[in-house]
Amino acid sequence: MNATHTGIEIATRGPARVLISAHAYERARERLHWSRTTVARMALRALMDGSTADRAGGVIGRLLEGIAYPGSDCCPVLHGEFVYIFGCDEHRVTWTLLTLYRAPSEILRLVVKRSVHRAFEHSFGEN
Repeated sequence: MNATHTGIEIATRGPARVLISAHAYERARERLHWSRTTVARMALRALMDGSTADRAGGVIGRLLEGIAYPGSDCCPVLHGEFVYIFGCDEHRVTWTLLTLYRAPSEILRLVVKRSVHRAFEHSFGEN
């Protein structure tokens, strides 16, 4: 499954380009009631600040890997409560938001558990 890199271009940074497919806009409006501006803003945030399977590691990383189709060029990114599915070209220059949806509950439970643990460590230190 190769991503077709068609869509509305929302950003260009150096050689990198970010596109949003018409399908992603439709799904964001249908599932999340987001405007085009919100989709564009959140897609950029997800790419810059979100967790890929490599960045998340552990169980969350394995669950994210399971979302992508084996052998595809799709890259699921977890940001907030949502999974953004990006496609990229072979040079990782053009990133296209293909679709997005609320993260599965098993991922959200682990994220909350990890966040609480880190907050506790930050507040009280490790014993």
